[in-house]
Amino acid sequence: MARRRKGNKEEMLDLSNRVFPYAQNFSDAFPKLSGGTIEYSQTGSRGMSSYPHAGHYEYLHESSLQLEFPIVRCDQSPVCRRGGFELWDNIHSLMDEGRVQGEFELTCAGFTGRLRPNTAQPCRNTLRCRITLEYKISES
Repeated sequence: MARRRKGNKEEMLDLSNRVFPYAQNFSDAFPKLSGGTIEYSQTGSRGMSSYPHAGHYEYLHESSLQLEFPIVRCDQSPVCRRGGFELWDNIHSLMDEGRVQGEFELTCAGFTGRLRPNTAQPCRNTLRCRITLEYKISES
C-alpha cells in the first residue's frame, strides 16, 4: 500500500505563533496608510534564473499590499516548506523614515528537504521588491 501524505495543502510561513503576533488585517496593522503596491520578482529554480544586469531590475508581478499582507508566498512551492517573505519590517521602516517608496531584497524564511537533522536546507529563493505606500491625508 502506498504511503499517503497528510493533506496536500501548501505550507506557508505561519505568523500566528509569534510572541507578539501581527494584526490580522492591513488597516489595523497600518492605520496611517490608505493602501500601497508591491512590485516584485523572485529568483530560484522556479523564478527568474538570474537578475537582469546591474542598474535595471525587472519586476514581473504587481499587487496591492492589502492582498499580499503580510507575506508574499515563495514561488518554490511545493519544494519550499513553511516559506515566504515578510513585508512587515520593510513597510514599518519606510513609515518610520516618512518615505513613500523603497526597494528591498529578501531571502525566503522556508526550508527544503525533510525536517530532520542535517537534511533540511534553507530555501534559496530571493524576493526583489519595490514597495510604494499611500498615506492617509490627515485632517488638521
